[in-house]
Amino acid sequence: KWTPEKIKELQKLAAYIEAYTKEPVEYIDCRNPEEIFVKVPTWNIRIGKLDSGLYDRIKILPSIIAAQINIDTSKIQYIDLIWENVRYLKLNGE
Repeated sequence: KWTPEKIKELQKLAAYIEAYTKEPVEYIDCRNPEEIFVKVPTWNIRIGKLDSGLYDRIKILPSIIAAQINIDTSKIQYIDLIWENVRYLKLNGE
């Protein structure tokens, strides 16, 4: 259900992603609430669910993005932040 609180939480999430990626959020895919994706122009980001660790997982984005500066981003399907202590890039075809 799309309650005012849920919409505010998604707006907060978008602002947080934009602050850490320095890119505008194009959309948030919430079709599966256990596996939410956020799309910014350069990256797809798999954030998992809206839980208490979400914003801590997002804080790692600048270091992941900086580490991939010389990689062809077309080969990256998404940045995976679903796990609390493990972050990785999902490459196309893998």
